[in-house]
Amino acid sequence: MGCTEPTSASIASAVSGSWVRVEEHPGSDFEMSLVATGTSLSGTGNFVVEAGPQGTMTIEGAVSGDTVNLDFTLWSDLPDRAVLSISHFEGSLVLGELRGRTVSYSQSADISFGPTVFVRKH
Repeated sequence: MGCTEPTSASIASAVSGSWVRVEEHPGSDFEMSLVATGTSLSGTGNFVVEAGPQGTMTIEGAVSGDTVNLDFTLWSDLPDRAVLSISHFEGSLVLGELRGRTVSYSQSADISFGPTVFVRKH
């Protein structure tokens, strides 16, 4: 018997769980927990930006083929609960890590692009 290719649903299932982003900036943190339903993903998380805001996030996404797409809505905790930014991650599950690129859109219309790696939270 030969090996079978993973399906979108099996990849989504493998992505379920707790993840933390590998940060380039000390003092920053980005953690999320994802749940799969078929090929759809949803979750919540928390973030802290060094010398900046902190808050919670909601995550919605899906797996299409072998591509993992996640949309993050980041909510600041202070001074008022408001949407801080919306980000889109597109990547894939590689050797147990989520690797890809993130595009972020902030309230000030700043747009940032960058490589992103998430690892399992232990």
